[in-house]
Amino acid sequence: SLVFDRDVFKGSSGTIQIRKSSDASIVATLPDILKPKKNKKGNRLFTERDVKYLHMIYHLVKEKGYTLQGAKDELKNNIDEVENKIVVLETLHHLKNFLVALDQELATKK
Repeated sequence: SLVFDRDVFKGSSGTIQIRKSSDASIVATLPDILKPKKNKKGNRLFTERDVKYLHMIYHLVKEKGYTLQGAKDELKNNIDEVENKIVVLETLHHLKNFLVALDQELATKK
């Protein structure tokens, strides 16, 4: 099953690590999109490019209800559109967090 969570990513020398149990089915299904290298322990090391694709795949599978094959097809056919939507969603998410924090700060100053 797909288990994506941003706190699973660990930055190290320009790569990102994700627990093996979280990524095995994705990498196996999308070998032409995701090509992580493995370290000596067998953990996959994802580049920033791979992480960008993982976020897009997560969005398509978990938030839009696509299958992995459907996500793969969508990325092949509409990568720019998917990427733009992700950027807009992330921007809105950051804006929401900022506004919530601002509201809390203003509430404490009253």
